[in-house]
Amino acid sequence: MVISSTAKKIILLVLWIVLLIGIFKVLGAILSPFNGDKFDPTIWKAPMTDYDLSNCMRGGMADDIVNKVIRVGMQRERVLELLGKAPDGHDNKDQYPLGYCSGIGADVDYLVLYYDAAGKLIEIDIHQY
Repeated sequence: MVISSTAKKIILLVLWIVLLIGIFKVLGAILSPFNGDKFDPTIWKAPMTDYDLSNCMRGGMADDIVNKVIRVGMQRERVLELLGKAPDGHDNKDQYPLGYCSGIGADVDYLVLYYDAAGKLIEIDIHQY
């Protein structure tokens, strides 16, 4: 089978695009303000000061929490044991402030947890308002 020069150029272009997307995803993960710190319950549960918010004190623990500490399907009571009471929690949603971590630092990032009617964790999100 012979591949035309146009097809070869298209294949090469697609491969370059896939490579660039992969590089950007890896760099994004490495440079993310939400990874790098192991979850420390003492730091996490301490009241957030303005200094803590400004310096994203909890932000570096977010990925560790999402990947190793809590998981979808966990009961809300268990999550509260691990993370403490959410400063902004009501109905089916708990929000934990992470600090001014992403973007231009104008808005606070939050770890947002959603529960079903039975109190099971159904969604985990890092969100900036």
